[in-house]
Parts: sequence; structure tokens; C-alpha cells
Amino acid sequence: MTHRPTAIHPFSADPDFDFEVRCVLGGCSEGVSDPGEVLAAIAGVRKGDHEGWYTAWSGLAQRTLATAHAAAAGGHRVSAAAAYLRASSYAAVCVNALSSLGDDERMERAFSRQEDAWTGFVANTDVDVTELTIDYDAGTLPGWWFRPARATGAAVVAVNGSDGSRAALWAACVGPALRRGYSVLVFDGPGQQSELFQGRSHFRPDWEHVLTPVLEVVLSQPGIDGARVALYGISQGSYWIARALAFEHRYAAAITDPGLVDVATSWERHHRPACCGYSTRETRPSSTRKWHSECGSRLPLLAPGPSVRVRTARVGMPRRSKRSDAMTSRISLAGSRLHC
Repeated sequence: MTHRPTAIHPFSADPDFDFEVRCVLGGCSEGVSDPGEVLAAIAGVRKGDHEGWYTAWSGLAQRTLATAHAAAAGGHRVSAAAAYLRASSYAAVCVNALSSLGDDERMERAFSRQEDAWTGFVANTDVDVTELTIDYDAGTLPGWWFRPARATGAAVVAVNGSDGSRAALWAACVGPALRRGYSVLVFDGPGQQSELFQGRSHFRPDWEHVLTPVLEVVLSQPGIDGARVALYGISQGSYWIARALAFEHRYAAAITDPGLVDVATSWERHHRPACCGYSTRETRPSSTRKWHSECGSRLPLLAPGPSVRVRTARVGMPRRSKRSDAMTSRISLAGSRLHC
């Protein structure tokens, strides 16, 4: 039989919209989306129509959330959990869509729906999960400790990226890890998800100050083998964990998905004046050097210490267009430029 190569047609003529669709559909095997309802919802949305794009996803998120509420009210927990997880995923796309419209008020409402859906998923899933708090600086961070049906003593700390939802992290790491016997800790770090929208906190580059107290919580859980705790970091999270491992040596292994070593480049490309204080005509130093020099010389990229096994996953993804991504609004919503 002769096999002929076929072109992969985009789901949308808009590169940003196509990127979002591919990300959402990529998680359908883990239950965070349904291809039929996604493709039906976005049909007819034209390139560059950001309001129409938001409306399509908002309608889908609200319909799916209503389905979840009805299932939960009827005692159908399996159906409810499935719908809540999808609704959380769809609402997260709404949050990103609104970042293109500069509407912080609607963005916060969309995030509230996303949180409601995630809470519904946690309340109805048949996975053993406990909500917990992680001591951090003078306050706490929210976390969710998921346990597999057959525990092996191994655990994974799942670190999200700059604007990824917990539903997306479920698809990328949590669901697959649970089936393989790993317990999984999911949490919102500074500047992420609820810590941004509700806690009004900012990212920090020295992520070891986050992952050390996170590890202490994991090690305190019954049945966990302290020599078998790994890290998974997706998107910007891959940069954070690579740096943190240079200082926190107790993690047994790590996966950086992908191998991100320079977090500032994309910000400078799209948002030079806001992020870096440069005009577009000024000569700029290396982005990584600029990032670390502004955060202080106390924060070297790497520090000497025992070697750690790090596996880099190269994941092919569509290239983003020149549109400002969600980061601009996230930084604006937090109140100012990045605080290191």
C-alpha cells in the first residue's frame, strides 16, 4: 500500500486561535475537551475576531458548566466530574481570549468560572484527592494532592507555566502519572492562577524558594519514598524547575517540557518597553543577562551541587503570531512590571 503525505490543515486561519484549539484538543484523551463540541463552538469565528472568539468559548464553557451542575444535582458524579473538567478547560481559553481585549473585569469573571468548574471536578472525581495548603513565605499556597489507585511510593510535583490552567496540567501530567502509580501534587505558585487573580502575587525567578516548601509537604505525606520524588515543569515552569534544581537537590529527577533556558526572549520580542524598560530603538543586552541583572546578582542561573537527572522533552507546537499573548494582561492585572 502506498502512503502519501497529507497536509495538516489548521483549525483556524488565525494562528493564535489555531494554537489554542490544538492545545485544547491535544488534551481530549485525558478528558479536558471533547472534539465535537469544541469544533462546533468555534465554527464560523473569523481570523482576528477576538470578541467572537471569546463569545464562542464563553458559551461553550457556560453550557458545559450547566451540564456539570445538573449532573451533580442528580447524583451522577462521573458525568459531573467529566463535565466540570471540560468546563474548567474551556473557561481557561476564555481567560486567554480576554487578554487580547484588555478587559480585566471580564477576565476575572471568566477565571472565577474556571475556578468554580475546577472545584466541581475535585468534589466529584473518583480520584482520591485532598486540598491542602503549603506554607510559603509569610502566607500559604493552595495545593491538591492526588493519590493513585495503586500507590508505589513515588510522587511527582507538577509545576504549571505562566498562564496554563490546572485542567491543562491534568492532561499533560496528572492523569498519566496517576495511572502509573505516582501520587501528584498540583499547586498554584506565586503569580500563577489563583495566586495572580486572587492573591495578586507576582512571578519570582528564584523558584527554589517555592519548590523547597512544596517538597516538604510531599515528604510529609504517608507512604511517600523521599528518594522517589520527581519534578515536572511545563512551559515557563520548565525554566523554573531547571533553576530550582541547582539549589534544591533532593528531587530525584525532573522533566522540562520543553527545555526552556531563556524565559525573557518572547517577552522582549512582543513587549519590550513594558517588560524590560527599553525602547524598540535601544540596544539591549542578552535577555537572560538582563533578566538576572535586574533581579540581582544574588540569583545566578546555576550553582554548584550534586548532579540531577534532567530529561528534556521537545514538543512540537505551532508558532505564535505577533499578537500580544496573555502575559501582557497578566502582568498588568498583577499591578505593575515583573517584581523579582
